[in-house]
Amino acid sequence: MATLTTMFKGLLAQKPVAEPARTMPIEDIYRLRPVPNEHIHFFIKSIDNVTVRREVDKRSQRIGWKSIGGGSMAAILAVMLLVPLSLTIQLGYQLNNLKAERQALMHDKAELVLQEESILSPDKLERLARLQHFIDPEPGKVQYLNPPSDAAFAMKAKQRQENHE
Repeated sequence: MATLTTMFKGLLAQKPVAEPARTMPIEDIYRLRPVPNEHIHFFIKSIDNVTVRREVDKRSQRIGWKSIGGGSMAAILAVMLLVPLSLTIQLGYQLNNLKAERQALMHDKAELVLQEESILSPDKLERLARLQHFIDPEPGKVQYLNPPSDAAFAMKAKQRQENHE
């Protein structure tokens, strides 16, 4: 029952009258609300570190130079291992190219030998002689333009001419 009384009191109680809305002056309409921590001011001091030098750390310097030396040695070792391999591969390609070129030259040589034999064969020469009407001269009709100066040879040639006439 105690709860009912409070409920009835709330229902029967007079409601407060709403206050009339406050009107702001015109100049306050455009005013912004304050920014949080607006009242705090930070002072920034300019610091010039031009004259300040870093302290040399010998240990890190040593470690740096050791890593540079180790990397250089590893690169040199890799190059020393890869150069012979690459040269071997390159020479293999060159050897195969030379073998192919030799084979082609041997084939060309065989063709040229066959062509030379066909050109110089007695059958072909005889055929060409017949086509161009070449005939062997009779023995008495041959004249030597430059006879040797040997007198005995000249005498024999003269006797041969007389015999054939």
